[in-house]
Amino acid sequence: MFQFVCVLKLRLVYVAHLVTEKTIRMYSFKTQDFLHKVALGLDKAQTIPELKVPLAAYGYDDKGLVAGVKLHEKVITLQADQGEARSLAKEATATFQQAREGMESLYRRHVAIARFVFEEDSVAWEKLQLDGKRQRTIAGIQWQAKMFYTHLLDDYVEAVALLGLSKKEIQESIKLLDNLVSLQSLQEQAKKRSQTLTQMKNEALENLVVWWRRFTKSAQLALESQPQYLETLNLG
Repeated sequence: MFQFVCVLKLRLVYVAHLVTEKTIRMYSFKTQDFLHKVALGLDKAQTIPELKVPLAAYGYDDKGLVAGVKLHEKVITLQADQGEARSLAKEATATFQQAREGMESLYRRHVAIARFVFEEDSVAWEKLQLDGKRQRTIAGIQWQAKMFYTHLLDDYVEAVALLGLSKKEIQESIKLLDNLVSLQSLQEQAKKRSQTLTQMKNEALENLVVWWRRFTKSAQLALESQPQYLETLNLG
């Protein structure tokens, strides 16, 4: 019995999920058209005197319509915020990728110089971790490159300076490495904000769709004997 109840609950949750997804999909490819239609309908319902009395009888007086207006405004606001957040996330990603590519290119060149200089120095080779492939993840690059530059700065500045790798350039490379981590953090924050706003907008849109469906059904009943007003509301 317990197992049956659990399965039934899971099925109900799944059905509810499908209903929500279907509700959003119905308007997702024409969201702007839907929002425009709602805006026109709400404006006409609030301003055309002949509509006020019959709609009020079904609960859509000025107060009842304000609920729809607020839902509509919320979607519009979140849509604008989402667009801005998405743009910032793209910009942050592009900045991070550019910085990462530049840092990795610089790091590979410096490793090549060190391998040439310390080709016969096994201690330096081990200390600077010159053997094997370079790490590819940000965490791996941060750790491997930081160790490389730290030991290079502490112990081998004069040796690599002979091939044009100065102390200043090593210090600047460490700053670029630290900056890369900061840029990654900013990128992740921007992506998270964009995802959060997208979810909030979708939820607000779903609420508006539900409200509009109820309103249209009520309007069709209230104006059944006056089909010309249904046409006015674009519900005919």
